[in-house]
Amino acid sequence: MTNQLAKMASLSPRNQRLSIGATGLVLQTAIDYKNPNVDASTQKYSAIRTAVKMVVTTLGGITFRQIGQKWVGEKMVEKGMLEIPKQLIEKFAKLSPEVRLREFCDFKNIALEKAPKIVSPEMLAKAKFAGAVGWVCAVGLAVVSVFIFDMPFVNKIMNMVLDRVYGKKKPEDKTH
Repeated sequence: MTNQLAKMASLSPRNQRLSIGATGLVLQTAIDYKNPNVDASTQKYSAIRTAVKMVVTTLGGITFRQIGQKWVGEKMVEKGMLEIPKQLIEKFAKLSPEVRLREFCDFKNIALEKAPKIVSPEMLAKAKFAGAVGWVCAVGLAVVSVFIFDMPFVNKIMNMVLDRVYGKKKPEDKTH
């Protein structure tokens, strides 16, 4: 169980958003659909609204986090725009080659058989530093995406889906 929790803790920002979105999609939609305080048509209407909102915001969040992680943050380190801290390289130089290999495989989430034979301190430091920079860029871009994607498009897409489901006979919106 500890191993599974450790793997969950090391999820990329994209996969973190996916797990949060999937959980929200299932739980929030079910809660809305089973809400005993409203009539059946409002339950269905509210569940559809919630499902659409969760799908749109999750897809946007995943996309923008991926862009921030791989195309901005990690690329900045790969292209040498950011220098790998010397202290990080020195820290990894103190580790044995076996420990560096294991840390590299754990960090990159790859099997030992697919790993390079030798992981230098510089290689491990670059991988971890690029991951950290990518993570920060992913979160920053995710925050920005709320304003440039979620806010403008969620209601438009939600209304489009509801128009297709209900046509002109949409129930009164009592969901909020």
